[in-house]
Amino acid sequence: MTEVLAMDSQSCVRAVLKEYLAREGWTCAPAADREEARKLLAARPFDVVLAQLGTPPEQDLEFLVDVRAAGPDSAVVMMGVQEDPELMRLCLESGADGFLPKPFDAAQMFSHILAAMGRRQLEKDKQAFKGEVENLVARRQKALLESERRYRALVETLNEGLFVANSDGRFTYANRRFCDLLNLPPGRVVGRSIRDFLDEDNQKILEKQGLSGGGDRSFELVWNRADDRKVYTLISPTRHGEGNEPSLEDFAVVTDITERKGLEKQLFQAQKLESLGQLTAGIAHEINTPLQYVGDNTRFVMDAFTDLTAALRLHEEVLSAARAGTLSPEKIRLVDEAVDLLDVEYLRREGPKAMAQTLEGIELVSRIVRSMKQFAHPGPETKTPTDINQAIETTITVARNEWKYMAEIHTAFAPDMPLVPCVSGELNQVILNMIINAAHAIADVTRKGAREKGVIAITTSHDGEWAQIRIADTGAGIPEDVGNRIFDPFFTTKEVGQGSGQGLAIAHTMVVDKHGGTIEYESEIGKGTTFFIRLPLKVQEA
Repeated sequence: MTEVLAMDSQSCVRAVLKEYLAREGWTCAPAADREEARKLLAARPFDVVLAQLGTPPEQDLEFLVDVRAAGPDSAVVMMGVQEDPELMRLCLESGADGFLPKPFDAAQMFSHILAAMGRRQLEKDKQAFKGEVENLVARRQKALLESERRYRALVETLNEGLFVANSDGRFTYANRRFCDLLNLPPGRVVGRSIRDFLDEDNQKILEKQGLSGGGDRSFELVWNRADDRKVYTLISPTRHGEGNEPSLEDFAVVTDITERKGLEKQLFQAQKLESLGQLTAGIAHEINTPLQYVGDNTRFVMDAFTDLTAALRLHEEVLSAARAGTLSPEKIRLVDEAVDLLDVEYLRREGPKAMAQTLEGIELVSRIVRSMKQFAHPGPETKTPTDINQAIETTITVARNEWKYMAEIHTAFAPDMPLVPCVSGELNQVILNMIINAAHAIADVTRKGAREKGVIAITTSHDGEWAQIRIADTGAGIPEDVGNRIFDPFFTTKEVGQGSGQGLAIAHTMVVDKHGGTIEYESEIGKGTTFFIRLPLKVQEA
């Protein structure tokens, strides 16, 4: 049942209101003035409040404010003697839900009351919805703040570095790990340009690679720390924009690979020392062979020189006796016997041959020593223009004992091959690994009954911006089931103790990762394998 508070100073109006309301089954609590109405409002709530608006209306508008405060859910309708637009506006602004002009009939009254009740319900729903929205927003804000706190704590405790940079390349955020990598507090990192921590070469890398895009495209950068040390890192950009829209900020995860770089260098040096160790016995044999005939020829020349010295001494004695007039037939006989014993014709014929052979042996030993020195020399760790034809020739000489018993090496070097920017020591190691692998592949065939030596063919060429080294062997070929694993570290098809599985893995790392080149192969079972190594003729990063 709807309860209505009706306040009017005229009793006849109160009676009419009560009659109209009773016809619809509504209850009416009449009030003659504002004080009586306030007491009724304080006692219980009403669904509708009908209140007289006197002249001047200021006190009744103040009463309206009190009514709205006492019954916020009540529909309030002010009754006035005339329909004044300004008065209606004042009522609505003061909290009324409607204005009923006098005189009125029952239909007019109920029409205004129901409209006011509808507006009040709408306002209640609006306020309720607003409250729910505000609560929802507050909960969301609280959840976002909690999520931000949680993720910030997570990011700050990551073992990976992370930074955010704006479109100008300045850091807007850097977590603790990244600041530690630079050996600086966050306050001395945020706001500075990325370029402040990179040398010129790494600035070019960053400019080429960029931070936008994300995906699996990672690249290496070397940062300059505050203590003048360098830290090697792997940069993994992260896309965070919507669709293809450009972002105002770029995120990147930074992984410290300084230790890994050191281990790679140690692994390369260990593999190089292992190769040198394996080659030592063969090199010693290669040097020993020419040294043997150099020694034999030297002893031959020494013996001949001793005999010549004795004969010359006899000739001097004969010459002195002839000058003194005391030359005897016996002295002449001794000289003839010495000349016959000396065999001068033999010495004239064989002496020059012995000396030429000795010089040839010395030159061979010198060439082996030079090649060994060039191969073993660490050289620069940065890319320098290198004569790859000479590098291959040097490696062939050093590895001679590894291939000469089971294969012949045929070379065809491009005479106009330009200098290739590479790390010479790493290139030597790659060629050595490929030659030894080719020799072992041919050896597997010869052990199975092949009588003739195999062939290792090495050619060089260049095309456009690339230099190519082609190494072909007449071995057994690479089976398809292992072809996709030959570049994996520690993978080998050789028996235990005969291979470490590092040769091709290191070759792939040096060519692809270090020099930005490619290494591919073609193989046919029973006929052999050909490896193609391509190196860029212009300096570029992998």
